[in-house]
Amino acid sequence: MSVEREWRYDARMRVVCLLCSAALLGLVSATSCGPYIAQACDQLTSEAEVAIAYDQSEAGTDLSCTSTSDCTVVATSSTCLPSCSLVLTQAGAARVQAGIAQINGNICPHFVSDGCPAKPVPVCTPLAPACVNGACVGLTPGEEAGAIESDAASE
Repeated sequence: MSVEREWRYDARMRVVCLLCSAALLGLVSATSCGPYIAQACDQLTSEAEVAIAYDQSEAGTDLSCTSTSDCTVVATSSTCLPSCSLVLTQAGAARVQAGIAQINGNICPHFVSDGCPAKPVPVCTPLAPACVNGACVGLTPGEEAGAIESDAASE
């Protein structure tokens, strides 16, 4: 969603919320507020998910490495949308972190102001970064980079 559309949508939702506030004062029926707030929260969630997915896909286009020190585990949770970490290159990690900072500054504040419920934290498998066959990968507990490299060599 473009920034311009985001702001127009945000302005419409704020008008709806102002009307809902007026309803509390007896000017309009308050029963019509709930669906609009839920819709606003769903829209915010969708915007955050799309933005994070875009940043992750852009950052993951080049996973090339020469050593494990080129790779890192990146936290991908924003303040309003928890998610699991992933393994990227150092440059990819910087791109994702910059994108999450934008989401935290532009989308997440509306979760609080619009009264959106907190999202559940997913169950995530811990990852360890490794450079395997020239690409950054995430190893789960018990996996060893050497075993993965030898499996790939035997295929």
